[in-house]
Amino acid sequence: MYEALSNIAGTWGLLFLLVLFIAVLGYALWPRNKDKFDHASRLPLSDEPPEDFGTGKKAPGARPTDKDQRS
Repeated sequence: MYEALSNIAGTWGLLFLLVLFIAVLGYALWPRNKDKFDHASRLPLSDEPPEDFGTGKKAPGARPTDKDQRS
C-alpha cells in the first residue's frame, strides 16, 4: 500500500511541477509581458525614482527629484 501511494504521489508531483514550470516559462516568454520585463530590467540602472508601471505616477515612498521641486 505504501509503495503504491508513494509511486502515485511521486508521479503526480512530477506532473504538477512540470505543468508549473511550463506555465512560468510561458508567462516569461509571452509577448504581451515584454514591456513589463524590459521596464523592470532597466530599473536598477535608472537615476529616476521608479514609477508605477502604466500609470505614470510615482511609486509610494519615491524620493523627490529636481524636476519635482521645480514644479
